[in-house]
Amino acid sequence: MAALAASAHPTSEPPVAASLASGDSRVALPYLGPLDLPLLLRYFERRAIGGVEHVDLGAGTYRRTVVVDGSPRILELSVGSGGAGHDGDPRLRLTDPAGRPLPAPDLEVVERARHIFSLDADPTAALAHLRGDGELWAAMNTDPGLRVPGTWDPFETGVRAIVGQQVSVAGASTITGRIARRAGLPLPAGVTGLTHLFPTAEALAAADLAGVGMPTARIAAVTAWATAVAGGAVRLDGVVHRPADGGARRLPGRRPGPAPGPRPGRSAQPRRPQRPGRALAPLAGPRRPAPLARRLRSLVP
Repeated sequence: MAALAASAHPTSEPPVAASLASGDSRVALPYLGPLDLPLLLRYFERRAIGGVEHVDLGAGTYRRTVVVDGSPRILELSVGSGGAGHDGDPRLRLTDPAGRPLPAPDLEVVERARHIFSLDADPTAALAHLRGDGELWAAMNTDPGLRVPGTWDPFETGVRAIVGQQVSVAGASTITGRIARRAGLPLPAGVTGLTHLFPTAEALAAADLAGVGMPTARIAAVTAWATAVAGGAVRLDGVVHRPADGGARRLPGRRPGPAPGPRPGRSAQPRRPQRPGRALAPLAGPRRPAPLARRLRSLVP
């Protein structure tokens, strides 16, 4: 794993279009600031959906099944010594299900692939904002390459969020893999560990999920989520829509919680932060979450 040491890059804007190397099926993915690639790979390895995703920590590769222009493909992100460029940039490659390389992907595929590793984020901006709180800044500065992992498919992420309620990380990955095998399109034998596409919203809405290992209420929530996306009641196009019926907030089986944005008729003020979790508790001192909550509230942009 020595080849996967966290690296630092200049903070100038990376030219996404320029990363489409002419005549090369592997596309360099430059990024902003420091980036802890080994940590990202370990995160995805623990949460990989069986048959849909596969992470090889030794080789430094993340692979998953995707659909590009209506055809099944294998997307590969390489960050190991054999896959990353001389500058340390991750490399993107598309293959067919049998593993045969395809021409360099178009810009839309590149941008979606970049989102998986949050390559367009600028962690230096977050560190600069936290500089006002010396203790929090020191904690973050110990690993400035931390980033929030992204995703290829927001619909898939919604399914993961529902499945992952009140179960372990390993349990959620196992159940999501069963869902993929139950409702996803199977692929011909080819790339090791990748056997299915993640199901479309239409396929999952019509699937019988009995026996996959979820309570009845959670199955109903997954089905309702898929039905809402397939029917257009919930749109995943990056635009905020607020349907009169509450949209995703009214899905059966969803645990109650605050709305993801401001309520109609109210200004878009940040919500009051919840009590800090166990990860931040040491900064607040033993049994003293309230002081940290006040500190976090003061840092809200």
